[in-house]
Amino acid sequence: RRDIILSCCCVVIAVSLLFYFGNETKPAFEPTCADLFFSGGTIWTGTDQKAEAVSVKGNTILAVGSYEEVVKTYCPKETVAISLEGKMMTPGWIDTHVHSILSGLDLLSVQMADCDSHAMLAERVRDFVQQMEPGQWLVGSGWNQERFKGDEAGISPDRFLIDDIAPNNPVWLCRLDLHQCLANTLALEAAGVDLNNPPEVLGGLFQRDEKTGLVTGIVKDNAMAVIVKAIPTITSERYMEGLQTAMDYFVSQGVTSINQVVNDIFTDLEDGWTTFE
Repeated sequence: RRDIILSCCCVVIAVSLLFYFGNETKPAFEPTCADLFFSGGTIWTGTDQKAEAVSVKGNTILAVGSYEEVVKTYCPKETVAISLEGKMMTPGWIDTHVHSILSGLDLLSVQMADCDSHAMLAERVRDFVQQMEPGQWLVGSGWNQERFKGDEAGISPDRFLIDDIAPNNPVWLCRLDLHQCLANTLALEAAGVDLNNPPEVLGGLFQRDEKTGLVTGIVKDNAMAVIVKAIPTITSERYMEGLQTAMDYFVSQGVTSINQVVNDIFTDLEDGWTTFE
């Protein structure tokens, strides 16, 4: 399945390059048998030209155009015909702003992007923590208070929501934009934060309850560094597991090229960039 996806990406990227260089004429088809023949869906080339089929030989596009033209490269004994089943085939996508390892580590952690209530978020955390060793940090991201419904709409969760369900594990869960995170009491204590008198941080904030003055567990922007410093260093093996998980996910979604926007995550890795490449 993965080979098919990769082949699809190679096909449509080649199509885009073909028309990028201004070739307005239809390619001349050589009498070569294709390995793969795609049809039965919408094929977007990135230009005004319409296409009904695409054929591929190895990692090279043989033909793109009308069914009648491209089928000339179809050889019953050598070509695998793949129906798009009405779906769209596009060029491989290029994401120009990616935190690849962090994305992969998030995929390996608790999934919160679809949580629409505090209770649902708490349930996800409880289920995940049950698989962890006592003392192990739960680190992840993806929740969004704007997805919460009813009276909870727009209201961020607090540490009391997760203290009881993670009594033995420090928890650090960031909002999807990474500008604020939720820490449980164990995480705050591990970072040396005074619950009654949290540190003042320029460009950041430890949110406090308006009535009690106690920190709520929501930490914003520059203040997040106070907690991050307390999180144990991630091993090189875990980094690479996150990277591989991210790459597998990118390919599954049709992303064939990325731009890694942060390089300091590789500083603790031997030959980090070489491994990444």
